[in-house]
Amino acid sequence: MPPARMKSPPAPTRILELLWGPDSRSVEEWYGALESWSQALTRSMLPVWPWVVPVGTPAAPRRDDPAPPPFRVHPPGKTIEELSLGDSASVTKRISQADIDAFARISGDDNPAHVDPEWAAESRLGGRVAHGMLTAGLISAVLGTLLPGPGSISMSQTLRWLSPVRPDDLLTATATVKEIVAEKGRVVLETVVARDDEPVLVGEALVMAPPSAPTRPAARRSRKGKA
Repeated sequence: MPPARMKSPPAPTRILELLWGPDSRSVEEWYGALESWSQALTRSMLPVWPWVVPVGTPAAPRRDDPAPPPFRVHPPGKTIEELSLGDSASVTKRISQADIDAFARISGDDNPAHVDPEWAAESRLGGRVAHGMLTAGLISAVLGTLLPGPGSISMSQTLRWLSPVRPDDLLTATATVKEIVAEKGRVVLETVVARDDEPVLVGEALVMAPPSAPTRPAARRSRKGKA
C-alpha cells in the first residue's frame, strides 16, 4: 500500500475564505491589510533587530575597505664604516588636512587648533596648524629609510620649532652627518625641516648605525683521515 501523501497547507487566500466566507472582495481586502501590517511591523523591527530584512529586499552587499598599498622595499642602511661627515639625505611631503586629522586620531591629540577650523580661526594662530610631532615625523622618515636607513636605531633627539606648519605646506626634512663615533657605532646628525627654504624645525639626532655585515671565518681544511 503506497504511503499516504501529506496535503499541502492551504494558501493564505484559502485560509481567509474559510474564516470570512467566499466573498472574494473581502478576502482581497483582508489579505492586503494583512500584508501591509506585516511590512509595517518589519520596518518597525529594523532599528532594533538590524538583521531583519524585508521579504523581497536584497541584502546590501558588504563592501570591505580596499587593501592599502604595500610598503616600499628599502635597501640596507649604511653601516658606521660606510658613513662620512657631510653625508645628507632628504624627504619632501606636502602636509594635508587629512594628514593632520589622521595624526589627531592616531595620537589622540585632537586639540581644536589642529582640527576645528572655526576655533582655530579665532585663536592667535589664525587657522589650523599641523601637530609639531607630525612635522618631526618627517625627520624619522629620513633617519629610518635613508640615512643611516634600515637597521638604525634612534637613541635621542632634540627639537626646536620655529614656525607653525599649516595645511598644504610643502616641507622638506634633511639630515646631515655631523659627527661619527666609530668605536660605539653611533652617529650624530643635524636635522632641519624647511618650508620654501625657511626652517620650521631644527635639532640634532643621535642614532646607532646599522650593524656591520658579519664576516665569515675562513673555512678550515679537514685533516681527518690524514696521517
